[in-house]
Amino acid sequence: MSELTIHRGKYVGARVTRLEDPGLLAGEARYVADLTLPRMLHAVFVRSPVPHAEIRSIDTSAAEALPGVELVLTHEDITANALVDAVDIDGLEKTPVEMLAKDRVRFVGEGIAVIVAADEYTAEDAAALVEIEYDMLDVSTTIEGAQADGAAQLFDHVAANTVYDGTQTFGDPDAAFANADRVYKRTVRGNRFVAAPMETRGTIADYERAEGKLTVWTSTQVPDLVRLQIAGALDFPAQNLRVVAPHVGGGFGQKLAAFPEDVVIPYLALQLGRPVRWIEDRRENLTGALHAKQQVTSIEAALDGDGTILALRASCHGDAGAYSCAGTSALIEPWYAAAMMPGVYRARHYEARIAATLTNKTPIGPYRGVGWTGGHTAREHLLDEIARDLELDPAEFRKQNMVGADEFPYTSIAGQVYDSGSFIESVDAALALVGYKELREEQAAGRRDGRYIGIGVSPYVEPTAMGTASAQEQLGYPFPSHDNSTVTMDPTGKV
Repeated sequence: MSELTIHRGKYVGARVTRLEDPGLLAGEARYVADLTLPRMLHAVFVRSPVPHAEIRSIDTSAAEALPGVELVLTHEDITANALVDAVDIDGLEKTPVEMLAKDRVRFVGEGIAVIVAADEYTAEDAAALVEIEYDMLDVSTTIEGAQADGAAQLFDHVAANTVYDGTQTFGDPDAAFANADRVYKRTVRGNRFVAAPMETRGTIADYERAEGKLTVWTSTQVPDLVRLQIAGALDFPAQNLRVVAPHVGGGFGQKLAAFPEDVVIPYLALQLGRPVRWIEDRRENLTGALHAKQQVTSIEAALDGDGTILALRASCHGDAGAYSCAGTSALIEPWYAAAMMPGVYRARHYEARIAATLTNKTPIGPYRGVGWTGGHTAREHLLDEIARDLELDPAEFRKQNMVGADEFPYTSIAGQVYDSGSFIESVDAALALVGYKELREEQAAGRRDGRYIGIGVSPYVEPTAMGTASAQEQLGYPFPSHDNSTVTMDPTGKV
């Protein structure tokens, strides 16, 4: 039996024993796919193979006739409210996400029908028998294409397919740029990512009719958010709904949202009075689950004669995919990129344009380093170009403009409060550890011989452990997370 070490005192810098390893190493961890309930049925979704089309007809008769099939549902058969993000920002258009496509599909992988059968193999066979006729529509795969005159509109109420376009100004950037000795500009196009966790999404729902209790097991990072979304979509009393997140085989932000499948599976359990399970396959995960990060970031910097950054301008334009994500909205990337753009640097004037445009691709959601990855990358590319033009060492140029240890607590021009830090000292420590001076000498020698060695310097600060209040106060982003505190007192009076 392994000995458990409980550390007393300060945890910063201490070696803390991990608690989660024994069950994982012994194969005792239980994921959604490991759970089996009596009389459980299996669900499979029929998904769109085309990116944009009107649905002319759906014929499910052959699937319904297949032995072992319990139920086949399309949008017309499901009574549920659409999922809508709860991010309350003026000017942000909502794009309701139906449980199954109503009369139009907007991206490859969107769910159109669901099959419930005695086993997963029968459900898969039945799904292949569903016949769907489409009237193809024009497809937009880029921000520019979606905004062009004559581009097909994904939603009638969203002009130019753009769900948000706003500007935030801090200080007086116009004056700073007008009086600057030098101005530099760079545009960086960030590509799409998909998290592809080892465990794909999965949900099991079981309804105890006698007690009126609904239990949902799902692979999620936000069981409380999923619970609220299911209750709202199904008009089901939240106090009778329990959402359980067992072991989760990776999430990385992709599982920080409520999905239509999270609602459809409980709906099926309510209708059938039997447990229903859905486990996503890898193709579904690559197309139907959230993608991440794709945005176009343009940044300008105004400098004075000695290389001091006076002001920044940024345009952070997200490719939102086909819907504004029902969890965090389409602004999860561009808003965070803009909010964190000044980063560790001392610029005192700043203007940020934030925009998000719909395209016929999988919707964008959170992913590791959400938002600030794209903004940070664009900013650091620009700083490298500036250092080259000014013939300054890129590390020294950055340190010249970084917030110093004597300036804390420091409030950035965009409103983030840094209570402490050692930005310059950390860069110095990293340079010493890597042997920066010697690396530069080796780089110069190699270049003379036609051999190129790259050296990158890229300091940044990332906010973590955000709840509702911290997201609003530090980033100005009103994302309703889950914050609570429980204090229990025993009969002796001890807390």
